[in-house]
Amino acid sequence: MKRVRLLVMLLLSAVMMSSCGKTTMTTSAIISVVANDSSDSDYWIDVQNIDDPGQETTKLHISDENTWNLIEINQHYTVTYMRDKGSTKGDLSTIKKSESE
Repeated sequence: MKRVRLLVMLLLSAVMMSSCGKTTMTTSAIISVVANDSSDSDYWIDVQNIDDPGQETTKLHISDENTWNLIEINQHYTVTYMRDKGSTKGDLSTIKKSESE
């Protein structure tokens, strides 16, 4: 009986601990590019959600230099990116020049 109780306690603890992990969110938004930066083979853009101008800027990592070269500062884009909940950094998934300006 003690072993069953110990096993149940360990399983419950494991379930509770696993729920405390990071949560990855996917976001789609129309953004304005505020800045861009690169270092070695890392490429970043700082973006502001135009629907929520009071929100902090988000730094998006771009894996492709060619894509990074085509992105213009002060232009609007429709983007999809992934980030951890509560983080201001993410990874760009898709980007398309926005028709609404």
